[in-house]
Amino acid sequence: MVRIARLRLFIVPVVASATLALGAGCGNDGGSSQPPGPTATTAQGPTTAASGPITAACPLVDVATVASTFKVQSPQAKENEPVKTGPATAYSCDFADGGETFVTVGVVVGPASGTVEANVRAALSNAVGEPVSGIGDGGAYAETGGVGTAAGVKKVGSEYRLVFAHGAAGNKEQIVAMAREVATKV
Repeated sequence: MVRIARLRLFIVPVVASATLALGAGCGNDGGSSQPPGPTATTAQGPTTAASGPITAACPLVDVATVASTFKVQSPQAKENEPVKTGPATAYSCDFADGGETFVTVGVVVGPASGTVEANVRAALSNAVGEPVSGIGDGGAYAETGGVGTAAGVKKVGSEYRLVFAHGAAGNKEQIVAMAREVATKV
């Protein structure tokens, strides 16, 4: 039986840190003269195929996938208001069971700026994290302050799409699975 750890967190500060990663990084790659982020290919193949515009996070995850991943009967999805910081906008969706949020998924969309590593690290609350595949470039997972976060960057055209999933620490497999689900749709 899979135990679901409940998560109580204010998503705005967590999403804001991810949004700031893309928003504050515009044109700043830490002083390097190299172009920011990845170029034409990733470990998952070419990144030139344009996905449609992102306008919400809840449609990026199938509720049945959430139910089976976390072993809950009928999770409820709630789209949060988009958080805009400079040129970047964060879209996030909370999934709850019995009124308690247990995972938040989302994507931050902004112009490609800064390094992939800097953007992922900001999404991980400045933790280095351990590498994770299938979430885009620089995919990683870290736990800080009782919250587990999986994040990665996908480049679509001239923008970065920073994919993230937050849940209670100790639920790494489930959190990473949710981030991978989002990454397949951005």
